[in-house]
Amino acid sequence: MSPLMAIFQQVVVQELFERILFIWAIRHPASGYVQGINDLVLPFFVVFLSEFIENDVDIENFDISSLSESNRR
Repeated sequence: MSPLMAIFQQVVVQELFERILFIWAIRHPASGYVQGINDLVLPFFVVFLSEFIENDVDIENFDISSLSESNRR
């Protein structure tokens, strides 16, 4: 999946990834910033997101703001 896809251009998704990467940095201070951690997060994001959307919906163009706040956390 390319970072240029519509789903990754959404502010909500970018904030979600930022929060995940921030928590990673806090929990692993010895490693600090490591390029590529976002690539490791991506498959988990897609799997967890797929539980909340219909099978016929294209995940690449899904509007994540349509999910409730509790489902986005």
